[in-house]
Amino acid sequence: MSNIIDIGIVRDNIDPLGFGRIRYSTYNELTGEVERAKENYEPWSRDDKFVAQPLLPPTINPIPEEKQSVMILRFDTNKDRTNVFYIPGPFTTTHD
Repeated sequence: MSNIIDIGIVRDNIDPLGFGRIRYSTYNELTGEVERAKENYEPWSRDDKFVAQPLLPPTINPIPEEKQSVMILRFDTNKDRTNVFYIPGPFTTTHD
């Protein structure tokens, strides 16, 4: 089970669909291990567990830069690929 609120680092902010999504990793998770574990892993696909959507509209929620910290919000901790949102900002501690 993962945290409801976690701190992530932006790994990629160039959303191919232009929706303002980001690819991220949390401090306690290595993206490479997960990506190599699945054959034909495609970044930005429906199966990419490192994609988060902006919580707020783009006028309020700017797209963060790569390596910037973000707050990751999970509305259903049993599903790591749906209902995952981010809030940009400098965050330094994790919350549960």
